[in-house]
Amino acid sequence: MTMLARRRSSPWPDLQPEILGLVLKRLPALADRVRLRAVCHPWRRNALLEPLPPRFPWSTLLDGTFLGIPEGQIHRMPLPNDARYCHGSVGSWLFLEHRDDGCSLLNPFSKDVVRLPNLDTIWRHMVTNHRNPEYPFVFKLVLLSSSRDVSPDSLFAVLVADNNYNSVISICRSQNATSFRVPDDERISDAAFFDGKLYALSARKFYVLAVDTSYMGKPAVPPMTCIADTVCDSGEVEPRSKPKGYICAYWSYLVESSGRLLHVRRLCGHLYTVPASKRMNIRVLSHFKSLRQTCPRNLLVNGEG
Repeated sequence: MTMLARRRSSPWPDLQPEILGLVLKRLPALADRVRLRAVCHPWRRNALLEPLPPRFPWSTLLDGTFLGIPEGQIHRMPLPNDARYCHGSVGSWLFLEHRDDGCSLLNPFSKDVVRLPNLDTIWRHMVTNHRNPEYPFVFKLVLLSSSRDVSPDSLFAVLVADNNYNSVISICRSQNATSFRVPDDERISDAAFFDGKLYALSARKFYVLAVDTSYMGKPAVPPMTCIADTVCDSGEVEPRSKPKGYICAYWSYLVESSGRLLHVRRLCGHLYTVPASKRMNIRVLSHFKSLRQTCPRNLLVNGEG
């Protein structure tokens, strides 16, 4: 039998679209989906018609590269020469801080740029400690929209901390910003936009902020209401499985999953005996825990209001 005859007799191109769809839904990695479409023309045609769940996002590593999940591939994206830090992303947009204290969003695929207020405008608020100057550290940007589309008119919340452990939230667009200090000296660890509201999490409390996303003028300071003051975030812990020489603590995140907003706690550890090279060894010491396991039920937020 010739090669052409064997190819024509192969049953793979005749695989039913329903079965192909089931296979595709079990391939979260983009590279695997591309390989499947490259098998033959019928597979490519049927795969393009199949609605797929969103791909897993890339994880930003400390050296500025990106880790693809779950395939484990390292991706390198060229950044502008004047970029000082990359503070994460919103969808496909990287949140950059520049050497001149400017801030912007960069789409590394289309090369489109959305300018944001500079760091001084984002950080502007009443200084309370004149003896110890405050220096800002931007650590997260939240798009205040259920859509992932970004434009110069998009509204954002920027989370900022300083060297005095104060937290500031800035509501901003491309040209202006309104900043305010989090009350009661609470340090915000994460924030998320869910069901039309901005939620913020500290070590002890859980807040909701009613941001007016429809107003196109300078953003106003939104009402910030504490809806739970019994967040179980114990900070430094001593797990039984802790290796010798490690100190452990919980890192907290807000994550949307299946129409609910969850508090996820990640138990991490690092060496407290620093070697001469001053390297720090970070590793996960236990699994993620959802808010259902660690906090009261009233901290589970669903999409019904």
